[in-house]
Amino acid sequence: MSDGDLSNAREAVLKPSCMLPEDTLKIRGYDFNKGVDLQAVMDSFITTGFQASSLGLAIQEINVMIEKRLEPVEEGEDKEPDEYGSKAGCTIFLGYTSNLISSGVRESIRYLAEHKMVDVIVTTAGGIEEDFIKCMGNTYLGDFNLSGKELRLKALNRIGNLLVPNDNYCMFENWLMPILDQMLLEQNEQGTHWTPSKMIHRLGKEINNTDSVYYWAYKNNIPVFSPALTDGSLGDILYFHTFKKPGLILDLVEDIRGMNEKAVFAKRTGMIILGGGLVKHHICNANLMRNGADHAVFVNTGQEFDGSDSGARPDEAVSWGKIRMDAKPVKVYADASLVFPLIVSQTFATHADKLTARKKTE
Repeated sequence: MSDGDLSNAREAVLKPSCMLPEDTLKIRGYDFNKGVDLQAVMDSFITTGFQASSLGLAIQEINVMIEKRLEPVEEGEDKEPDEYGSKAGCTIFLGYTSNLISSGVRESIRYLAEHKMVDVIVTTAGGIEEDFIKCMGNTYLGDFNLSGKELRLKALNRIGNLLVPNDNYCMFENWLMPILDQMLLEQNEQGTHWTPSKMIHRLGKEINNTDSVYYWAYKNNIPVFSPALTDGSLGDILYFHTFKKPGLILDLVEDIRGMNEKAVFAKRTGMIILGGGLVKHHICNANLMRNGADHAVFVNTGQEFDGSDSGARPDEAVSWGKIRMDAKPVKVYADASLVFPLIVSQTFATHADKLTARKKTE
């Protein structure tokens, strides 16, 4: 090797670094020589790197949402119609897919609804029905590798590594059918105009069970939007009901107006979205109507290489005007069953006293 070649190699390997800004975080994880301190472990995530740092940033961003939510709406800022208005300084949209209600994440979500810590909920049909079904029968821990054929013969339904006896759905149908009868009667005799959100509100009242997410949404008047309400057991039962007593109507158009105006007339908005698909897009699209959400946290395992909305990073939503250009959105690539209870522990639960004090003044 010539001196010139050696000099080029040395220059390539030993290229001088530029100086990083002084406030750049230094990577350092938790030192267990200090003992077992779970709070300190959580605090160390932001400087751990990879998805631990994303989780730390998500916690930070949700705490900003909460801080802004606690700010009072000043005189003159509450120009929205009472039907859609929010007195929160930041209107928080929470979205999640049905599998999370099937799992134990349901209890974290119920906690938020119970204490009115979020302002709008969006979920799928399964995200509605699985909550009520759990009030009637248990979901059990199974295994991802159980034979589908053998489970079918035993009338056991598998959701990942969860098992739901088919009897639970039969009990749900027996509970729901008389309510649908009454809803149809009220529609025909009293002119009640049903929407999916009004139906969910009614079911939350009828379940009268404090384990239920939607019981608390009913009690605290938190609107729950589910534009694909027929895509599940609820849809099956509605289908069967049309043969028994046809004519029940659910108006999607009224709900899309209510959903969008929750964003349009908000002072600020924050999105917390667990999973993807319809739930993710429905919340993002509502925030397009106000030129984007001010804050956003996505938690899912989707990848963007296939062009799916589920896998899209927050910056794609910025391009559509669904997240504001000056926002600091975060995506955590993780299973929400692992990280969402941790997020709640470091955000809503930490600020519970302030958030519940605000609820009492409303």
